[in-house]
Amino acid sequence: MSHTTFSPHRFSQARLAANMSQGDLAYRIRDLSHNTLKPDASSISDYENGRNVPSGDALPIIAEALGKSIEFFYTSGAEEEDDEEAAAMPSHLELLDALRPIAALFNREREIAA
Repeated sequence: MSHTTFSPHRFSQARLAANMSQGDLAYRIRDLSHNTLKPDASSISDYENGRNVPSGDALPIIAEALGKSIEFFYTSGAEEEDDEEAAAMPSHLELLDALRPIAALFNREREIAA
C-alpha cells in the first residue's frame, strides 16, 4: 500500500485552473459551507504553501468548489516529487493569476474614462 499525502501544488493547480483568486476560493468555500467554514485568502495561501492542510470537514467542500475529486489533492511520495519539480517553473496560469490585479485596474480605468 502506498502512502499518500496532501499536495499543496495540486491544490494551487486546481485553484488556478478554476480561474479563482485565493479570495474567490475562500468566498466560495464559505458560501458552499453556509458559513460553517470561514477561510480567508490567508488560509488558502497556507494550504498552497504547505503551512497547513485542509481539515477533513473542509476538503469535500474545497473539492466541490474546485470541481475536483478529494483524491486529486493527494499524491504518493513519487508523484509529489514530480509535482514539486513542475512547481519550480511558473505555469501560464500562475502568470495569469499574478496579472489579474493589473487587468482589474485597467478595466476600472476604462470604465471611468467611458
